[in-house]
Amino acid sequence: MLQISNLLNCKLRNFLIIVFSMGISLGSLIILNVFNFDFPILRQILGFVYLTFIPGIVLLRLFKLKVKLPEIEVFMYTIGLSVAFIMFVGFFINKLTWFNFSSLSSLVYMSIFFCILSGLCILCYIFEKEDYCDSLVLNYKYLLSPALLFLILTFFTAINGAWLLNYYHCNILLILFVFLVILTVFFIISDKFIPKNLYPFAIFVIAISILYHNSLSSTYLEGYDIHSEYYFANLVKLSGIWNSNINANVNAMLSIVALAPIYSRICNMELTWVFKIIYPFFLSLIPLGTYHIYNKQINNDTISFLSVFYIISVITYFTEMLSLARQQIAEFFFILIIMLMISDLELLRKRLLFILFSMALVTSHYGISYLMLVFSIPGYLFMVYVLKQRSDTFRPNFALIFLISIFTWYSLITSGSVFETIVHLFSNMYSTFMESFLNSKAASMVTSNSLYLSDQILKILYLVSQFFIVVGFIKVYLNKNQYRFSSEYLAFSFICLLILISSVITPMTGMNIHRLYHITSLLLSLFYVIGVVSLLQLLRNIHGASRDNIKIINFIKQLIQSRGPPEHLKKNLRIVAVFLIGFMLFNIGIPQQIIKDHPTSHSINRELILNSGNDTLKDEFYTTYFPEQDITGTRWLAHNRNRNLEIDADIISVNVLFWSYGMMPSEKILTNKVNTTYPSYIYLRYPNVNYGIIKGPILRSSWKLNDISETLAKRNLIYSSKDNLIYK
Repeated sequence: MLQISNLLNCKLRNFLIIVFSMGISLGSLIILNVFNFDFPILRQILGFVYLTFIPGIVLLRLFKLKVKLPEIEVFMYTIGLSVAFIMFVGFFINKLTWFNFSSLSSLVYMSIFFCILSGLCILCYIFEKEDYCDSLVLNYKYLLSPALLFLILTFFTAINGAWLLNYYHCNILLILFVFLVILTVFFIISDKFIPKNLYPFAIFVIAISILYHNSLSSTYLEGYDIHSEYYFANLVKLSGIWNSNINANVNAMLSIVALAPIYSRICNMELTWVFKIIYPFFLSLIPLGTYHIYNKQINNDTISFLSVFYIISVITYFTEMLSLARQQIAEFFFILIIMLMISDLELLRKRLLFILFSMALVTSHYGISYLMLVFSIPGYLFMVYVLKQRSDTFRPNFALIFLISIFTWYSLITSGSVFETIVHLFSNMYSTFMESFLNSKAASMVTSNSLYLSDQILKILYLVSQFFIVVGFIKVYLNKNQYRFSSEYLAFSFICLLILISSVITPMTGMNIHRLYHITSLLLSLFYVIGVVSLLQLLRNIHGASRDNIKIINFIKQLIQSRGPPEHLKKNLRIVAVFLIGFMLFNIGIPQQIIKDHPTSHSINRELILNSGNDTLKDEFYTTYFPEQDITGTRWLAHNRNRNLEIDADIISVNVLFWSYGMMPSEKILTNKVNTTYPSYIYLRYPNVNYGIIKGPILRSSWKLNDISETLAKRNLIYSSKDNLIYK
């Protein structure tokens, strides 16, 4: 099979032919598009491959790696370098103020990238002295293997299932997709059909499929933050320049204002599809990198796979994360930093990539940046004074690099709004630490009861997971010599535990508990599997011991010290797999679909929600999902409105929908005390018209449309699509 490492080691002539051929081909497609000769699918595919892989391959070749790295590392570093290259080149392009940015088009972008990459290729030609002789190999037999075809079938089932749901309101293929995922887990846990060298590909397929089954189940953006991200990315795309003086946190993120517009321009894709197709691809790489990290610690492919499957199964991963584009990119760089720390790469190149990826993380998401900064200090102290270990990368200058990058970027280069936000967060964390002790969202979720059976089961599953994680971490820590985990990984795992604990102690961590849990699971899920296996082994020992020999202290020692025979490990892992499959099913919404309980999925459970007869449940569904009628009405209003008049609408329209598809970020929230004499537009979207519920003026409050029926009777109806009304 063709691998990226082959391109790094092939003859320079072949390497240059591939790089220049792809650049010229993509440039030709863009030029033909200027003359109205369009090749839509070809340009999207070629543009994505060129931007995602070519810059990273050229940079890695220029670095002249002297150590034979695992293919996953080469693959991840290639994409990481490409993403960082696009972000930073996009930034420097916008700082060349003498250039006429109003004419910045896909052809201009492509010309700049081609020239820069050509210069880097020339440097490769100058500095390469030895002649590489490895050839490009394509194993057709490998490509046609039944296991690989089965995994590809799983991917296309998810894609077609999302399409079928979107246009024909049928979720049968999505349910079949979930069954194929379960079948994949059983194949791997039984060590049959799917070989170990395909485990990374299986993880990638499951991850990207479970993301696409949600993101592609609608033709418009879903969620909250993604709409403001769309707004700032679209500002850059429409104007051709990034205005760093706009005082908004999202506007300071290159992961939004540089990466998204460039992909949209080069690939000729609407920004909606950039966020729904390309960004989930980067998010799907996080489990792949985590699998490599775990495998270097435990050296067991099956345990590593099950640990990563837990990450994929957490509901936040395939729901809320899809509406957080900047966090998707930041988490990708976070995983790259951890991979670098435990890599066998030469120290100089490792530190160079470390600085580059750290800067990319800082310019991708402020929340993860300040979490890394705050918790890196206790993590370092834990590594040095508790583990008694040293690292060539995780040193005091790690925090210093983040501090300098954060201060430079957020306070000097951008408008400083993010820097002010971080300072404000630190102040609030200190001032509310005691008064909010054990009064956080996490604590309330643990102590609260739900009326729905599935919600109660899910809460129990998550609580039990935390118990297993703690058991697994303690077992590994007390058996450091037996497990031989890297000190950097254990230190960052300790950081993740601190983050979870802080989310219980105080709500002022800057993120909600769901996002924090997802972030910490990226490193802690390995301890979940270890904890479950350890307790299962303990139960086996108790079952096999006589009553006279049962002593609690002895079994605790066994829990801490023993691993059990290999045959027991296999049986225990099968039980873990069953637990994880149940965990995934409840998160993705299959049991809820069967027993008609509280739905968790906007894709698999969509028809259950819409046919429930519960108007409140439907209204909640439409807080993140927007039908075509709302998009059309919003665009009509944005195009035909009088700019001197304000728009009154519910809080979801004002804070979400108007930002993206209306490009109207500062409108007025509609209340039941609207001024009848004040000239303005009144905008009513689908749930307002069909269920008579208006949300606002704060998010969790609502009132009835009938409260302003007299006001509407005095206004003129200027737009109507039955499900969308606009009054003036």
